[in-house]
Amino acid sequence: MCSSDLSTVNVGYWWDQDKESLNGKIDEIRLYNRVLTADEISQLAGNTQVTTPPADTTVNLANGLLLYLPFNGSIADSSGNRNPTTAVGNVLTYDAHGYANSAFGATGNGERVYVTNNGSIKFDTAWSLSYGFMVNVNNIQQYFISMVDPVTAFGPSFTSGISLDNGINNFAVGSEDATVGCSGYGRNDNYSIVDTTSLIPSV
Repeated sequence: MCSSDLSTVNVGYWWDQDKESLNGKIDEIRLYNRVLTADEISQLAGNTQVTTPPADTTVNLANGLLLYLPFNGSIADSSGNRNPTTAVGNVLTYDAHGYANSAFGATGNGERVYVTNNGSIKFDTAWSLSYGFMVNVNNIQQYFISMVDPVTAFGPSFTSGISLDNGINNFAVGSEDATVGCSGYGRNDNYSIVDTTSLIPSV
């Protein structure tokens, strides 16, 4: 990925000229500059370890943590990196357990959180993104999380959300190949790493 000081992490949004924003909730966002192990993913999901680790292996969820938005009464970055955050709209809502101000919530009307990269968000050879989400059932394209310049949509680009292919909802995750340069959008083509599966939102 290429770098840009103007790129922000955009929660519930992509960029200013393409406003298909989230209609639903997101909670516990974490961004890492490395690939997480199966046991670390399992712990984040609230499960027990998938495998018995070797004696010298420990789960260290602080290692490589670039951004952490727990939405625990505020929109602040809790990673220790102090990336500035700004909200557009009233974005804190009830989480899946019924706790107030404990999740990001949006109605599809442009509510979002901008996380300004203060220089701490840098990728090495890999990255991981972890979050829980709930979408309201509707047949519209929605962006959950992206990292681009919100004015131009250029920069180190990754996006996740719902795309519409022949009227069918698909959950898509895209990351622009660095060889394309800084002008890509995490699109669904041979220049991107994309994992798309059929998505039928349900309770």
